[in-house]
Amino acid sequence: MKLIFSVLTVCSLASAQSARPAKPSQTNSAAIKLGDAQSRKGEASLKPDVVHTSADASTPAPVTSAKYEYYTNVTIPAGQSVNLDSMLDYSSSDTVAVTVRSTKSDIASLLGTAFFTVPNATEYFTQDAFLGNNFFFNNTGGYVFQVCGPQFRLTLQNSGTSTMTLSSVLVYTHVL
Repeated sequence: MKLIFSVLTVCSLASAQSARPAKPSQTNSAAIKLGDAQSRKGEASLKPDVVHTSADASTPAPVTSAKYEYYTNVTIPAGQSVNLDSMLDYSSSDTVAVTVRSTKSDIASLLGTAFFTVPNATEYFTQDAFLGNNFFFNNTGGYVFQVCGPQFRLTLQNSGTSTMTLSSVLVYTHVL
């Protein structure tokens, strides 16, 4: 009996999803704010080629409420870092998941740090960090951070001796 109920629920959710109108396409190429990052030693002033957000028409309307940002071609020179400042509001979220994929087998050299802030604060505050050498695969992995404020910054640092290119970085949050 449970199986039939689950199948009917999935079917009704799928039909409700297909009945929703598509949203207009948006590409947000300004999702990385370099600001003071350019003036700090060891931080790259590079930005990814393409940024997609959950408002893109190419994505189906979600069954549950979720938001995401998708970055491509994030290049991090050896010994440097890149800040990805999210344009999403995390006020109604409790976690943010980050997944990364490198073009080479160098993910062990990646350090990702989550920072949060609140409006009118003068700085970001460290929440948690992940080490790429803890990932199961040598070119991809992910981490889930607890949300500690409405504004999120992900800093990706390359501790290796050669340039790292992340073919994709996905920042995803479920809205409560």
